[in-house]
Amino acid sequence: MKKLQSVKKPIKHKSATKQPKTTQKRVKNALSVKKTPLTLVITKPTKKRNGRPPIKITKRLLETAEEYAMQGMFAKDIAAALGIGENTYYKLQAKFIKFREAISTGRARGIVKVSSLMMAKIEAGGNEMIKLYMNTSG
Repeated sequence: MKKLQSVKKPIKHKSATKQPKTTQKRVKNALSVKKTPLTLVITKPTKKRNGRPPIKITKRLLETAEEYAMQGMFAKDIAAALGIGENTYYKLQAKFIKFREAISTGRARGIVKVSSLMMAKIEAGGNEMIKLYMNTSG
């Protein structure tokens, strides 16, 4: 009687037959296929943006920022009132000259307004205003 020899089959590893998931996703995202009754349309996927949409500098935004600066609000308060973060506020000032000018114009207009009111009270004979003016104008 002859002995039967067992033939060893090579073991295939699961990862050898399938592509890793990351490359499968990359291949899927590379092209999207749309089937229509008569044609086959292949299109590239659109790039998705993360985060908030970019801020548009409008005339209304500039006027609002100038008004808040004129009222003497701090940077973080102006940013909160505009609905942006404090870092974004400073980035806008660095990037857009009109925004920076609106803030500085507002601050200057606020100082002029307060100074003129103060001088009017001094001229009317307000002793407290005279003392305040003498203490701050050093």
